[in-house]
Amino acid sequence: MVLYMKLKGVHFLLTYRCDLECDHCFVWGSPKAKGTFTFRQVKNILQEAKKLKTVDYVSLEGGEPFLYYPSIVKNG
Repeated sequence: MVLYMKLKGVHFLLTYRCDLECDHCFVWGSPKAKGTFTFRQVKNILQEAKKLKTVDYVSLEGGEPFLYYPSIVKNG
């Protein structure tokens, strides 16, 4: 017997970069962290998730995802 789980949500850890460096941070964000998801990467993942027809929500997380606000609101 094969069991499948339906993917209900997509969480994007857009970046580890943050303007703070808190001891309680579970992603170890900091101002020194580098790298982000590109708009193209996010768009491709969302297109694939849409094909599943099971995804109900998308979460943007990080570090501090709003450091990249233009990428968050960009239309494609």
